[in-house]
Amino acid sequence: MRRALVFKIEGGRVRTASRDEFVQWMFLQTADEGVAVDTETAGLGWRDVVRLVQFGNATEGYAVDVRCPGGVAIVAEGLGAYHGPLIFHNSGFDIRQLTALGFDPEYLWPRAIDTHVMAHVIHSDRLSFALDSLVRVYLESEREDWKKDFRKAMKKGKFTWANVPFLMMVPYGISDTVMTHRL
Repeated sequence: MRRALVFKIEGGRVRTASRDEFVQWMFLQTADEGVAVDTETAGLGWRDVVRLVQFGNATEGYAVDVRCPGGVAIVAEGLGAYHGPLIFHNSGFDIRQLTALGFDPEYLWPRAIDTHVMAHVIHSDRLSFALDSLVRVYLESEREDWKKDFRKAMKKGKFTWANVPFLMMVPYGISDTVMTHRL
């Protein structure tokens, strides 16, 4: 049985989505709002294998499993359907990961908006520019509690970034894009 390639969070649950649904969603996103993009890798290093590429707006998002055949092509189709700005938190890392998947950085960099860089410019005196830290300060989100649960589950299951189950990683990754977009 072939694994699903595209996932979406709906009603707090992970569900599979079709390629067409994802591409249509990307097409319908407005350039005024932008689309947040994030990658999840098998570790925290610059050379770690990419597992998921996520896209999100202020309320919802999709994750694409790029390890499955056809996953990278679905990401390319989604990027081709949307022509507006791409919002990253630490664009250097994510664009490096997308480049490793075969995407042209000359196509990505001109579209990039980086909330990490923006935070450095706006508040250079902050101690942390991590996404969670900025979300806590600027959005007063309840997300931090969810991330604590995610980290506890990782510790309890003795998971690493390389083997954390997809159904745990998908909500984590999509929430990163939603929070990045909101920043």
